[in-house]
Amino acid sequence: MSKYLHWNPKISLGIGQIDLEHQTFVEIINELDEVRKQPELLYRSLLALMKYAAFHFQSEENIMYRIDYPDIEHHQDLHIRLMEQLNNRMIQLNRGDLDIDQFLVFLKKWYVEHTTKADHKILDYLISSGRGVGGF
Repeated sequence: MSKYLHWNPKISLGIGQIDLEHQTFVEIINELDEVRKQPELLYRSLLALMKYAAFHFQSEENIMYRIDYPDIEHHQDLHIRLMEQLNNRMIQLNRGDLDIDQFLVFLKKWYVEHTTKADHKILDYLISSGRGVGGF
């Protein structure tokens, strides 16, 4: 079976913990695609996604605090908005206003855009501050 979403090493930040967590997101998204026709497994996988997203955002914010990331408040706001979007889509999915295909399209876009844009600003900061990823 082909994967719905592939991990692209080009979007790596070079921060092992964040990169590993991003790879786990890819695995969870692919799991959702694989269990889409199995309601009980789909439900459990959706719960895992919600819990993992909250964990990952907190973990990423902890790293930003450790490196004195200057745009942390804005990034935290992005995380809050992303969780709100995820919650809203989950409600729509549960009510039948959104199907799993539409949810997966949303999730893929959500993941790719956040990791390639907002998260890469963390790497840009580390490089511009002269610390590099080894300086964190």
